[in-house]
Amino acid sequence: MYRQFVGFCAALIVVAVFAPPTKADLLAYEGFDYPNGTLLRLVGDEGGFGWEGTWTASNDKIAIRTAAALSYTDAFGVPLPAEGLGLHVERTYRTGSRLLLNPISEPGVYWISFLIQPTYIFYEGQSSTLHFELRVGTTVRATFGKFSSNPNYGIKFGSATAYSGVDAEENDAGVFPLQLIVVRYEIGSSTDDGTVHLFMNPNFGPDNAPALEDADAVLTGLNSNNMPFDGVNITTTGWVGANPKTDIGRGYIDEIRIATTYADATVPNDPATMLLVW
Repeated sequence: MYRQFVGFCAALIVVAVFAPPTKADLLAYEGFDYPNGTLLRLVGDEGGFGWEGTWTASNDKIAIRTAAALSYTDAFGVPLPAEGLGLHVERTYRTGSRLLLNPISEPGVYWISFLIQPTYIFYEGQSSTLHFELRVGTTVRATFGKFSSNPNYGIKFGSATAYSGVDAEENDAGVFPLQLIVVRYEIGSSTDDGTVHLFMNPNFGPDNAPALEDADAVLTGLNSNNMPFDGVNITTTGWVGANPKTDIGRGYIDEIRIATTYADATVPNDPATMLLVW
Protein backbone atom coordinates (compact mmCIF):
# COMPACT_ATOMS: atom_id res chain seq x y z
CA MET A 1 0.00 0.00 0.00
CA TYR A 2 2.84 2.39 0.91
CA ARG A 3 4.57 1.77 -2.43
CA GLN A 4 1.31 2.33 -4.27
CA PHE A 5 0.76 5.60 -2.40
CA VAL A 6 4.30 6.81 -3.17
CA GLY A 7 3.84 5.88 -6.81
CA PHE A 8 0.55 7.74 -6.95
CA CYS A 9 2.13 10.88 -5.44
CA ALA A 10 5.02 10.69 -7.88
CA ALA A 11 2.56 10.48 -10.75
CA LEU A 12 0.75 13.55 -9.45
CA ILE A 13 4.03 15.47 -9.28
CA VAL A 14 4.90 14.51 -12.85
CA VAL A 15 1.46 15.60 -14.05
CA ALA A 16 1.70 18.88 -12.13
CA VAL A 17 5.13 19.66 -13.52
CA PHE A 18 4.69 18.60 -17.11
CA ALA A 19 0.98 19.23 -17.77
CA PRO A 20 0.35 21.73 -20.56
CA PRO A 21 0.34 25.30 -19.21
CA THR A 22 -2.91 27.22 -18.90
CA LYS A 23 -3.20 30.69 -20.38
CA ALA A 24 -6.41 31.58 -18.55
CA ASP A 25 -4.70 34.22 -16.40
CA LEU A 26 -2.05 35.31 -18.91
CA LEU A 27 -4.15 37.19 -21.46
CA ALA A 28 -1.41 38.30 -23.85
CA TYR A 29 2.34 37.81 -24.19
CA GLU A 30 5.01 39.10 -26.57
CA GLY A 31 8.65 38.09 -26.23
CA PHE A 32 9.75 39.29 -29.70
CA ASP A 33 10.94 35.87 -30.78
CA TYR A 34 11.83 36.94 -34.31
CA PRO A 35 15.02 36.81 -36.41
CA ASN A 36 17.56 39.46 -35.51
CA GLY A 37 17.17 42.62 -37.58
CA THR A 38 13.53 42.03 -38.53
CA LEU A 39 11.50 45.21 -38.95
CA LEU A 40 8.53 45.09 -36.61
CA ARG A 41 6.01 45.63 -39.40
CA LEU A 42 7.28 42.49 -41.15
CA VAL A 43 7.17 39.96 -38.31
CA GLY A 44 3.72 38.60 -39.14
CA ASP A 45 1.06 37.54 -36.68
CA GLU A 46 2.61 34.39 -35.25
CA GLY A 47 4.54 36.05 -32.42
CA GLY A 48 3.44 35.61 -28.82
CA PHE A 49 -0.23 34.96 -28.11
CA GLY A 50 -3.39 36.84 -27.20
CA TRP A 51 -3.11 39.25 -30.15
CA GLU A 52 -5.31 40.04 -33.12
CA GLY A 53 -3.19 40.18 -36.25
CA THR A 54 0.25 41.66 -36.75
CA TRP A 55 2.23 44.56 -35.35
CA THR A 56 1.83 47.74 -37.36
CA ALA A 57 4.26 50.63 -37.66
CA SER A 58 3.79 54.39 -37.91
CA ASN A 59 5.50 54.46 -41.32
CA ASP A 60 7.43 52.23 -43.71
CA LYS A 61 10.76 53.49 -42.43
CA ILE A 62 10.08 52.83 -38.77
CA ALA A 63 13.37 51.82 -37.15
CA ILE A 64 12.01 49.23 -34.77
CA ARG A 65 13.77 45.92 -34.97
CA THR A 66 14.57 42.90 -32.85
CA ALA A 67 18.00 42.82 -31.26
CA ALA A 68 19.68 41.24 -28.23
CA ALA A 69 17.31 39.89 -25.60
CA LEU A 70 17.13 41.58 -22.22
CA SER A 71 18.12 39.64 -19.12
CA TYR A 72 16.61 40.62 -15.76
CA THR A 73 16.91 39.20 -12.22
CA ASP A 74 14.94 40.31 -9.17
CA ALA A 75 16.34 41.21 -5.73
CA PHE A 76 16.28 37.55 -4.63
CA GLY A 77 18.32 36.42 -7.62
CA VAL A 78 15.33 34.95 -9.43
CA PRO A 79 15.59 35.48 -13.20
CA LEU A 80 12.75 36.58 -15.43
CA PRO A 81 12.94 33.92 -18.15
CA ALA A 82 12.68 35.44 -21.60
CA GLU A 83 12.15 33.95 -25.02
CA GLY A 84 13.50 35.17 -28.30
CA LEU A 85 15.24 38.49 -28.67
CA GLY A 86 14.21 42.03 -27.73
CA LEU A 87 12.68 45.06 -29.43
CA HIS A 88 14.97 48.01 -30.14
CA VAL A 89 13.25 51.31 -30.88
CA GLU A 90 15.55 53.72 -32.69
CA ARG A 91 15.38 57.46 -33.19
CA THR A 92 12.33 59.65 -32.79
CA TYR A 93 8.60 59.58 -33.53
CA ARG A 94 8.30 55.85 -33.97
CA THR A 95 5.27 53.87 -32.85
CA GLY A 96 4.60 50.15 -33.05
CA SER A 97 1.02 49.01 -32.36
CA ARG A 98 -0.83 45.75 -31.92
CA LEU A 99 -4.44 44.85 -31.15
CA LEU A 100 -5.53 42.40 -28.45
CA LEU A 101 -7.45 39.31 -29.47
CA ASN A 102 -9.88 39.98 -26.61
CA PRO A 103 -10.25 43.67 -25.65
CA ILE A 104 -10.12 44.47 -21.93
CA SER A 105 -13.39 46.05 -20.81
CA GLU A 106 -14.76 44.22 -17.76
CA PRO A 107 -14.32 45.73 -14.27
CA GLY A 108 -11.50 44.05 -12.41
CA VAL A 109 -7.77 44.07 -11.72
CA TYR A 110 -5.31 43.59 -14.57
CA TRP A 111 -1.53 43.40 -14.43
CA ILE A 112 0.76 44.70 -17.18
CA SER A 113 4.52 44.18 -17.17
CA PHE A 114 7.43 44.83 -19.50
CA LEU A 115 11.17 45.38 -19.50
CA ILE A 116 12.50 48.79 -20.53
CA GLN A 117 16.01 50.10 -21.07
CA PRO A 118 16.92 53.41 -22.73
CA THR A 119 20.07 53.35 -24.81
CA TYR A 120 20.61 57.01 -25.59
CA ILE A 121 20.13 60.54 -24.23
CA PHE A 122 17.31 61.02 -21.75
CA TYR A 123 18.57 64.17 -20.08
CA GLU A 124 16.39 66.20 -17.74
CA GLY A 125 14.71 69.10 -19.53
CA GLN A 126 14.53 67.31 -22.85
CA SER A 127 11.24 65.74 -23.83
CA SER A 128 12.79 62.52 -25.03
CA THR A 129 10.55 59.57 -24.35
CA LEU A 130 10.37 55.79 -24.45
CA HIS A 131 7.06 54.42 -23.24
CA PHE A 132 4.35 51.77 -23.43
CA GLU A 133 0.71 52.72 -24.00
CA LEU A 134 -2.72 51.15 -23.62
CA ARG A 135 -5.12 52.32 -26.30
CA VAL A 136 -8.68 51.94 -27.56
CA GLY A 137 -8.94 52.55 -31.28
CA THR A 138 -6.49 55.40 -31.89
CA THR A 139 -7.04 56.95 -28.45
CA VAL A 140 -4.31 56.46 -25.84
CA ARG A 141 -5.81 55.52 -22.48
CA ALA A 142 -2.75 55.09 -20.28
CA THR A 143 1.01 55.55 -20.60
CA PHE A 144 3.82 53.90 -18.64
CA GLY A 145 7.54 54.62 -18.87
CA LYS A 146 9.55 57.76 -19.61
CA PHE A 147 7.03 60.03 -21.34
CA SER A 148 7.89 63.67 -20.56
CA SER A 149 10.71 66.05 -19.69
CA ASN A 150 10.55 64.66 -16.16
CA PRO A 151 13.56 62.30 -15.95
CA ASN A 152 11.69 59.68 -13.91
CA TYR A 153 9.57 56.75 -14.99
CA GLY A 154 5.90 57.26 -14.33
CA ILE A 155 2.27 56.75 -15.30
CA LYS A 156 -0.16 58.97 -17.18
CA PHE A 157 -3.92 58.70 -17.54
CA GLY A 158 -5.60 61.53 -19.40
CA SER A 159 -4.06 64.70 -17.97
CA ALA A 160 -3.18 63.05 -14.63
CA THR A 161 0.43 62.00 -14.07
CA ALA A 162 2.44 60.43 -11.26
CA TYR A 163 6.16 59.76 -11.20
CA SER A 164 8.32 57.22 -9.43
CA GLY A 165 11.64 57.99 -7.81
CA VAL A 166 13.47 55.95 -10.47
CA ASP A 167 14.99 57.94 -13.31
CA ALA A 168 15.65 56.89 -16.88
CA GLU A 169 19.06 58.50 -17.19
CA GLU A 170 22.56 57.11 -17.17
CA ASN A 171 24.03 56.09 -13.83
CA ASP A 172 27.46 57.11 -12.59
CA ALA A 173 29.01 54.30 -14.60
CA GLY A 174 27.51 55.69 -17.82
CA VAL A 175 24.98 52.86 -18.12
CA PHE A 176 21.23 53.06 -18.62
CA PRO A 177 19.88 50.51 -16.10
CA LEU A 178 17.42 47.86 -17.21
CA GLN A 179 14.08 48.22 -15.41
CA LEU A 180 11.08 45.96 -14.90
CA ILE A 181 7.84 47.94 -14.86
CA VAL A 182 4.77 46.23 -13.41
CA VAL A 183 1.41 48.00 -13.41
CA ARG A 184 -1.70 47.13 -11.42
CA TYR A 185 -4.57 48.47 -13.53
CA GLU A 186 -7.95 48.37 -11.82
CA ILE A 187 -11.10 49.14 -13.80
CA GLY A 188 -13.95 50.01 -11.48
CA SER A 189 -17.63 50.48 -12.21
CA SER A 190 -18.11 54.25 -11.93
CA THR A 191 -16.61 57.57 -12.97
CA ASP A 192 -14.22 57.91 -10.04
CA ASP A 193 -13.12 54.50 -8.80
CA GLY A 194 -10.38 53.47 -11.24
CA THR A 195 -6.81 53.12 -9.94
CA VAL A 196 -3.36 52.57 -11.42
CA HIS A 197 -0.34 51.51 -9.35
CA LEU A 198 3.15 51.37 -10.83
CA PHE A 199 5.87 49.18 -9.32
CA MET A 200 9.51 49.50 -10.32
CA ASN A 201 11.52 46.26 -10.16
CA PRO A 202 9.30 44.24 -7.81
CA ASN A 203 10.06 40.62 -6.94
CA PHE A 204 8.57 37.59 -8.69
CA GLY A 205 6.41 34.64 -7.78
CA PRO A 206 2.83 33.94 -6.67
CA ASP A 207 3.51 34.88 -3.05
CA ASN A 208 5.45 38.08 -3.71
CA ALA A 209 2.75 40.42 -5.06
CA PRO A 210 3.73 43.86 -3.78
CA ALA A 211 1.54 45.70 -1.31
CA LEU A 212 -0.34 48.66 -2.77
CA GLU A 213 1.30 51.02 -0.30
CA ASP A 214 4.67 50.04 -1.75
CA ALA A 215 3.80 51.32 -5.24
CA ASP A 216 6.33 53.74 -6.73
CA ALA A 217 3.60 55.85 -8.37
CA VAL A 218 -0.19 55.89 -7.96
CA LEU A 219 -3.19 57.45 -9.67
CA THR A 220 -6.63 57.15 -8.03
CA GLY A 221 -10.13 58.46 -8.63
CA LEU A 222 -9.94 57.70 -12.37
CA ASN A 223 -12.96 57.47 -14.64
CA SER A 224 -13.37 53.72 -15.12
CA ASN A 225 -15.48 54.33 -18.21
CA ASN A 226 -12.30 55.51 -19.94
CA MET A 227 -10.09 52.63 -18.81
CA PRO A 228 -10.99 49.78 -21.22
CA PHE A 229 -8.39 49.12 -23.93
CA ASP A 230 -8.12 47.00 -27.06
CA GLY A 231 -4.46 47.34 -28.00
CA VAL A 232 -1.00 48.59 -27.12
CA ASN A 233 1.56 51.01 -28.50
CA ILE A 234 5.33 51.23 -28.09
CA THR A 235 6.45 54.79 -28.72
CA THR A 236 9.57 56.92 -28.72
CA THR A 237 9.80 60.67 -29.31
CA GLY A 238 12.42 63.36 -28.94
CA TRP A 239 12.31 67.13 -28.63
CA VAL A 240 14.83 69.76 -27.61
CA GLY A 241 13.13 73.11 -27.32
CA ALA A 242 10.74 73.47 -30.26
CA ASN A 243 12.66 71.15 -32.57
CA PRO A 244 12.44 67.40 -33.01
CA LYS A 245 15.71 65.65 -32.30
CA THR A 246 16.39 62.41 -34.16
CA ASP A 247 19.23 61.11 -31.99
CA ILE A 248 17.36 60.86 -28.69
CA GLY A 249 14.67 58.52 -27.48
CA ARG A 250 16.24 55.16 -28.22
CA GLY A 251 15.88 52.01 -26.20
CA TYR A 252 14.62 48.48 -25.66
CA ILE A 253 11.19 47.12 -24.77
CA ASP A 254 10.80 43.40 -24.13
CA GLU A 255 8.77 40.67 -22.41
CA ILE A 256 5.30 42.24 -22.54
CA ARG A 257 2.70 40.49 -20.39
CA ILE A 258 -0.95 41.34 -19.74
CA ALA A 259 -2.59 39.14 -17.10
CA THR A 260 -5.25 38.91 -14.43
CA THR A 261 -2.81 37.84 -11.71
CA TYR A 262 0.50 39.27 -10.54
CA ALA A 263 2.21 35.90 -10.87
CA ASP A 264 1.31 35.54 -14.54
CA ALA A 265 2.47 39.07 -15.24
CA THR A 266 5.91 38.41 -13.77
CA VAL A 267 6.71 34.74 -14.47
CA PRO A 268 6.26 32.65 -17.62
CA ASN A 269 3.25 30.37 -17.87
CA ASP A 270 5.47 27.30 -18.29
CA PRO A 271 5.42 24.60 -15.57
CA ALA A 272 8.87 23.27 -16.45
CA THR A 273 10.36 26.76 -16.11
CA MET A 274 8.35 27.52 -12.98
CA LEU A 275 9.82 24.41 -11.37
CA LEU A 276 13.27 25.91 -11.86
CA VAL A 277 12.23 29.38 -10.72
CA TRP A 278 10.17 28.44 -7.66
